Amino acid sequence: MLNRQLIILCIILFGLGVISQPVQYLFPKYVEDTLGSRLWLAGILRAIPIGLGGFSALVAGAVCDQLGRKRTFVAGIIGIFLVGLVFVSSNPAFILAVLCLQGVASGLKSSGGQSYLIGAVDTAALGRASAAYFLSGILGQAFGKSIAGILIQKHGYANFGWLALGSGVLLAIFAVLVLPDQSGTNSINTLAFKKQNWWKTYSTIINRPRIVILAAIRFFSTFSWGSLQFLLPLLMARLTDIQITGFFGGSSDVFACLCLLFTGVVCDRIGVIKPAIGSHLLIFFSLIGLMMVMQSAIGFFVAGVLASGAAWSLSTTMPRFIKQFLANDETGRGVGLVHLAWSIGFLSGYLTASLLVNINLRLPLFLGLVAVSISAFLVFRLSRFDGSC
Repeated sequence: MLNRQLIILCIILFGLGVISQPVQYLFPKYVEDTLGSRLWLAGILRAIPIGLGGFSALVAGAVCDQLGRKRTFVAGIIGIFLVGLVFVSSNPAFILAVLCLQGVASGLKSSGGQSYLIGAVDTAALGRASAAYFLSGILGQAFGKSIAGILIQKHGYANFGWLALGSGVLLAIFAVLVLPDQSGTNSINTLAFKKQNWWKTYSTIINRPRIVILAAIRFFSTFSWGSLQFLLPLLMARLTDIQITGFFGGSSDVFACLCLLFTGVVCDRIGVIKPAIGSHLLIFFSLIGLMMVMQSAIGFFVAGVLASGAAWSLSTTMPRFIKQFLANDETGRGVGLVHLAWSIGFLSGYLTASLLVNINLRLPLFLGLVAVSISAFLVFRLSRFDGSC
């Protein structure tokens, strides 16, 4: 399974997790602490860029199939590390501009990175390779979040932002110089591609029922994850402090790594449907647990860690679904379409949580339960199209 392409890709993803994720993770608390703004503003500032990221992934998916996976992926890296500038400004307009750039870049990174992953390994090893792909980013997130709380408490948000920016420049240079190109990935007829608008290249994909259901699964499951991404760091910081909140984020990611490894191995042995169903069940019961222990720091810590692990386990199944349902020259567009569904779901959940958190803390979690239930039903529906999944 291991080869030079996959190893270097995972190293880059680890670095990107260390650099960019702490900023996004602590953003709601940054808005509350530094800008003195209402939490709905944090939701809007993050939701708009996430939506842009989804639509950029559609463009990136088409471009990726034509121009190459490495170029698309590297372009995404260059835009994402600029998110460090968020912590050096208190101007909402500037913060929105930076986050919009980061959102567009995330679409390029997702389409390019996951397409590169799918092209780097055989189908028989894709479950474990997908686990390694997400595992690398999550380990980076765990490390970054764990040290971010300590560094911010000692040196402030701005200094951490400049550190993230400088580290990102070095990572982008490394990616350009070291990440191998993938030969034979530009299999679309270039002349035919240029004669049609990029969105028309999606018509044959969108008309397939299995792809529509897969996109719906990604939307509804990510709605609950978007809500959790807003609520978990904010509520943990209210129950404890910023340093423990960083440790909470790191612990969640470490547990997610274990879930990713387990899910990847299981997918390669028994297929992808049963692991997807199991991930949904774990998300469902974790959300119930969070609703029950909202006033307990320890209980909230445990339930939040479980929820994060379950959500990342579900992500591990997506590349295998895409590889099974789409041809090699459609991979980039398949990833782009699924990432659009992810972005809209995350945007909806994140923004909904920011609007409802001051009305009733349990209401966003209840809506997450509903969304996960719909997503689980769609997984059962998808299994009826192809029993080999």
